[in-house]
Amino acid sequence: MTEMTKLREALDAAGIKWKDDSDNRFGLSICRTKFTNKNGEYCSVIYGEGVSYGWQAGLLESMPPIRKDDVYDDDVQGWLTADEIIKAWI
Repeated sequence: MTEMTKLREALDAAGIKWKDDSDNRFGLSICRTKFTNKNGEYCSVIYGEGVSYGWQAGLLESMPPIRKDDVYDDDVQGWLTADEIIKAWI
């Protein structure tokens, strides 16, 4: 099971509506899931081979970051497992 599949299944189990906003542009395939987290924040989680932070390990990238601090204030955060996103937002 991919990390994105695991995230989507957890969203379904929690009754959180999500949108598959995946696309293929410029020769790049990006799997994207959009939803509103438990804090009311609009979230976009992606996996894109050769594009997203952590794709080499099959991991996810999130905007906004699940951890907000000096490093991830308003940027993306990559190298995330589905479990980390689930724990923070579902």
